[in-house]
Amino acid sequence: MAVTPHRAVFLSYAHDDSEAARRVADALREGGVEVWFDQNELRGGDAWDSKIRNQVKECALFMPIISANTQARPEGYFRLEWHLAQQRSHLIAQGRPFIVPICVDDTPDAEALVPDAFLAVQWMRLPGGKTDPAFCERVKFLLAGGDRSEGSRSRPPIRAATTPPIPAARQLPGWVRPVLASSAIAVAVLAYNLWYPKKADAEKSAAPAPAVATAQPALTPARELIHRVQQILDPGALSRSRLDAAEELCDSALQRDPTDPLVWAKAAEVELLYVYPYGFDISETRRRRAEERAAKAFNLGPDLPAVRLIQAEVFAHAVKTPALIAEAEKMIRSLSAQDPGNPELVRQLAEVLREENHFDEAAQLFERIGSFEVAGWSYFQGGKLRLALSAVEKSPRSVTALQLRAILEYSVNEDLDAAKAVVDQWQPSELLNEMPAFIAMTIALYQRNSGHLLELSQAISSDFIDTNAFRGPTKYFTGLAYEMANQPVQAEAEWRAALGVVQTLLKAKPDDRVLLEWSAWLHGALHETSEAESSFAHSQALAGLKGDAMDLSNLQDTLLSLHVLLRLQKKEAVLAGLEKLFQEKRPTWELIHSDARFNPQSDFLQGDSRFEKLMRDHLPEGAKPYSSADYKAGSKT
Repeated sequence: MAVTPHRAVFLSYAHDDSEAARRVADALREGGVEVWFDQNELRGGDAWDSKIRNQVKECALFMPIISANTQARPEGYFRLEWHLAQQRSHLIAQGRPFIVPICVDDTPDAEALVPDAFLAVQWMRLPGGKTDPAFCERVKFLLAGGDRSEGSRSRPPIRAATTPPIPAARQLPGWVRPVLASSAIAVAVLAYNLWYPKKADAEKSAAPAPAVATAQPALTPARELIHRVQQILDPGALSRSRLDAAEELCDSALQRDPTDPLVWAKAAEVELLYVYPYGFDISETRRRRAEERAAKAFNLGPDLPAVRLIQAEVFAHAVKTPALIAEAEKMIRSLSAQDPGNPELVRQLAEVLREENHFDEAAQLFERIGSFEVAGWSYFQGGKLRLALSAVEKSPRSVTALQLRAILEYSVNEDLDAAKAVVDQWQPSELLNEMPAFIAMTIALYQRNSGHLLELSQAISSDFIDTNAFRGPTKYFTGLAYEMANQPVQAEAEWRAALGVVQTLLKAKPDDRVLLEWSAWLHGALHETSEAESSFAHSQALAGLKGDAMDLSNLQDTLLSLHVLLRLQKKEAVLAGLEKLFQEKRPTWELIHSDARFNPQSDFLQGDSRFEKLMRDHLPEGAKPYSSADYKAGSKT
């Protein structure tokens, strides 16, 4: 059927769902809706591919059919269609309906293998593709433009009459039960269901809740949205785009009911997740939003456990003053005293102990509740990298678990092939997030793979990477890629652009040592030695360091000052700094060892007897043997 631009519906489906897709198409056509539906199921070929791309570009609504069949097929032509639709959605104004997912069975949307854009919009559930008149009316409404909330998760999903009922609420844990006798029963029940769903699943042997617990009122529209937020916040697959969708839902919920403390608390949680533990956005603005929303929740419901908990989390991980971190510990211990077996409260206490640098105690608490990934990060922060590797190897797959495993493979084992094998487990969309991208770029740099390094760095949308592990201009990496590929003119152009970014940031923060050292590195890369020396001297003075001494205060500062000294080829300063660091075995010294060993900027030290002795004598336990011939200057393209 010929398609009129901007008026037709595009149905995208897997071959095994063709019958369900046909039912949907027939229902839409009977309702007078124009549909593009490939009934002959002949896919592939250049002409067909071009036609598909044009149809996705021109259709008014894109309807992906989601099911167990699509879950079982990680590859398929329909996934190209889904990818094209997501790309087009980035060009469409927020609130304008375009992607309308249809689930034809009971596949949970929170677990669906779909693009992130599909999770930010309301799904329609049509078991087997069976529809009713309301379905066609809704589609016509969307084709007419709908309203600005129609394309978001602002309503419960459309369900055919045969859809199974929503399961009853989970059994409540001990700390909620005493509250049930009070007038706050409904709020307490909802607070538990939204914040502690995993614990509720685990409590199979707990005593039954009082009969009054079953008399729960229907969720308000605002809390329906918050329930959707909880489904999006899957820690095993959380991405920046999922958080953006969750934030939008929270904003909509706050508009519907600005007096609900639980809505404010969930909104504060989402803001905090940008900052900690994922580091998607650690800006002061994001921290302040988390603090303000948590304070609003506390003002409205100071006695609610969920509100008190998010207040403590914000104190510990966003505001982070010593006094408020101590207050957070006190608040969480008070909550834990009411329910000592609550694993979520154990986890939060361990998180606060990490902020207080009690890394071993925190790691042991995490291991007690089976949070091996976070236990690994705690050991990592405490400088016990071998224990960190042992812990994270017990963890299920997640983006952050893979981050830690990759870092430990190249720093503890100094095995770049093993580290690359871990990075290869990430999906392309996950590599668009700054922290995974930084790790992947580091490994590509160490392996001298200039082509992959360039590909990764050019895919990052921001000019300046700002994560818990790395702060610096993105074009630092693109310049290194061109340098390894023996293209000095392109490398210098990238570094000149990076210097412009750094100088702009320095105008607002002239005493930011990270920015000053990036200024030094970039001037050095551009052969502007006097400017490089001036910026580095300014940073050294702010830290109370003299001459060319390497900064050994923390991992990031040590790495950055090492890179400046390497770029300026200050051989004696580098060797003296490494010698002191390795002899004292400061926390995470292994990461500095691996960087000095593999980073192409160290190539001018290869063959130096003092450098090679340092590398051999202080090799991390279990690491691959050091050889100066392992990584020679050159480029793997």
